[in-house]
Amino acid sequence: IISHTPALKLAKYIVTKCVNDNQPITNMYLQHILYKIQKEWLKHKSRAFYDDFETRPFGPIIPNVYNFFCNFGVMPITNKYPDIFMKYTKTKEIIDAIIEKERIKPIWDISDKGSAWKRTMSENAEQPGHTIPIEYITQEAKNEKI
Repeated sequence: IISHTPALKLAKYIVTKCVNDNQPITNMYLQHILYKIQKEWLKHKSRAFYDDFETRPFGPIIPNVYNFFCNFGVMPITNKYPDIFMKYTKTKEIIDAIIEKERIKPIWDISDKGSAWKRTMSENAEQPGHTIPIEYITQEAKNEKI
């Protein structure tokens, strides 16, 4: 369980792993991977982290994580964060599998404009910048095909 880990710390781990694997990712991919990790944990009645996702036109983001990496624009994030370490556990194994699966998807397959995002946008007159309720993401996770 990593529920007390801030999303930014997990994001730095993801970025460092991708750079170390010679497969750096963009901020958009990073947001997508964080969303997938959160949904995986929610399937098991837990949260991977307590930071909230917000709606943006291109999909859900965690604002503080997005802002931390925004200076890379649409370019791959190439920084490493050596102080971020995750010892080998079942948790690390699950996270690494999600990272490795999601970072190679075509860009058009990673928008995460699923039911939680759509519902939140709809309830807010299609205006971005609103928190996506965790209950909506939980429901989306439960409805996903395994």
